Order: sequence, then structure tokens, then C-alpha cells
Amino acid sequence: MKKLILFSVILFFTGLNVSLAQMVNVNPIPYYDYYMTQEYAAFQEQGSGETREKRDMNVAVIPSSDGITDIYATVTLVKKNSSETLGPFSVYADQTLSVELPKGKWGVIVNSGYDLLVSVWIGDNPPRN
Repeated sequence: MKKLILFSVILFFTGLNVSLAQMVNVNPIPYYDYYMTQEYAAFQEQGSGETREKRDMNVAVIPSSDGITDIYATVTLVKKNSSETLGPFSVYADQTLSVELPKGKWGVIVNSGYDLLVSVWIGDNPPRN
């Protein structure tokens, strides 16, 4: 009986994990002017293999409408297939966060309660206007 209950609990959490994972839309890096309509957005470096060089990850936050002040987003950088994170960082409207990354593939998670345009890129390629 205990095994049946344990199996049911494991099955429930596995199904919950799969359904939540399907809800997350991961965008590629670079991505310019992503319109955030939900509280979070995720971005991931593309390609196979590990990167060996250090480089800068840039995240810019732009308000989607004029006149709104004190808008910010919380940005966390997460290494792929690892528990290593950098942040969280607070990025305010019309600011760009630039973080030097160690080697490896990285992703970015942006959380905000506001409608924003978010651009994420690596190196010296600023968003296109």
C-alpha cells in the first residue's frame, strides 16, 4: 500500500513537472524587442557544444508605453545543465545590464509585473532600432 501511494505521488509530480515545462517558452539569444505580456520570459543561447571564452551578456529593458516611471525587471542568468546562477539583478527602464559570463552556455530569466520590451544579446551587438 505504501508503495502504491509513493508511486502515485511520484507520478503526480512528474506529470506536473512536464506540464509546467511545456508552458515555458524559451526564446533564442540574441533576441531583440521581446514584448513581455507575462510575468516572466526565458532566453537561451543556441548551438551545440560549450563556449570556451568569456563574454558579456547584455539585457536591456524598455517600457512598452511612455509616461510610466519606476518600471524594472529582475534578471537572473542561469548556466545550462547546472545549478550555477548569477543574480538576481534589478534592471530599471531604459537601462542595460552587462554581465561577464564564464565559459559555458547560459540562459536568462526576466521577471517583471510590467509590460516591457526586452532585448538580450551577447557581446557588442546592441539592439537594432
